[in-house]
Amino acid sequence: MSDGLLWGLLVVLVCLALSAFFSATETALTSLSSLKAKHIRENHGRAGKVFDLWLNYPHRVLAAVLIGNNMVNIFASIYADNLISKSFGHASVELVTAVMTIVIVLFAEIVPKSLAKTYSTQVALPLLYIFRLFYFQPEKSVRNKKPPTFLSSG
Repeated sequence: MSDGLLWGLLVVLVCLALSAFFSATETALTSLSSLKAKHIRENHGRAGKVFDLWLNYPHRVLAAVLIGNNMVNIFASIYADNLISKSFGHASVELVTAVMTIVIVLFAEIVPKSLAKTYSTQVALPLLYIFRLFYFQPEKSVRNKKPPTFLSSG
């Protein structure tokens, strides 16, 4: 197996892992009642403050999660298609599409969402804590006349 193929496979796997992360984050957060979310916020000290993001801007957080998930799913599929096309020719496009659809639905949607639903109280805080690294607020940058940045709170 060539180095290029290994790196390509690694990129696809990272995209699938990110997709699973975004899917789990979406379900863990939307599974919590606002009372549970406030309880987590109040009982986890400094780390719990990250829940202000979800409690104050749930629509923005959810939109960012969904956009991130769609972006990595599309990128994984495109990258997988390019890898297979280079290795086996363009005749395999349909196969790649079918395989990636099954892999994404099972391993980046169903499994992470099922686990996040079951363990929402336990996983919501660590997932949201990591998610804040991906949370992008271009409108705040425009208001402040600064270049867009990744921010940890609203």
